Amino acid sequence: DTFWVHPMEFVREYCELTKDGIYPITYCDPYAPVVTPFDMLIDHATEAWIALDHGEREYGSCGYGTWCAIECRGYKNVFKISDYHKALILGNMDLLRYMLEQSWSECCAQLVARKVDVNCLPEYKDYFVPNSWKKKNLMSHFIDDLRFFLNKTQFITFDQIYNNFDSLIFENGQGLGLDMNVDNDWHTTSNTGLTNPVEMLKGKEDFS
Repeated sequence: DTFWVHPMEFVREYCELTKDGIYPITYCDPYAPVVTPFDMLIDHATEAWIALDHGEREYGSCGYGTWCAIECRGYKNVFKISDYHKALILGNMDLLRYMLEQSWSECCAQLVARKVDVNCLPEYKDYFVPNSWKKKNLMSHFIDDLRFFLNKTQFITFDQIYNNFDSLIFENGQGLGLDMNVDNDWHTTSNTGLTNPVEMLKGKEDFS
């Protein structure tokens, strides 16, 4: 639960790789939580508001929505990628709509908590009129990205990865200065560095 699935970015990166003749085999933990396009929208609106209010970019977000997702929903009791997979397999659009509406409501609440005045942001305010996000086709595009992601990805747990592969590579250098445990004004990244890898490897017989 330390990794958040980002279907939108996965589509972009996967397509870039295939243009170069690279067709990666990708895996994902079925219980990984999911970043939505709404999270990205909130992060971009926050950036625009702070730039307007302070005259400069101070938030430090890269705009991918992960930190908004963590702030909104944390790691527990959130919809996992397997939940979206189940809804799509069953063709249960009502369940999908419910999941996305819940995520949207949480994102809007986070925007209020950040004290962002979208009325001062012409490029964003139309998104926050009640139900207008549905007319922007955000939901349909996101569902397309989810389908693409699930079609190209195999579910596998970390224990299975650990037991079936000889080498593991962890990304550990992104956003070190914006880590949630670093004393700065804007914490825009969750645990970085070695924190998550060490936690994931605890208890493994050949790791100390």
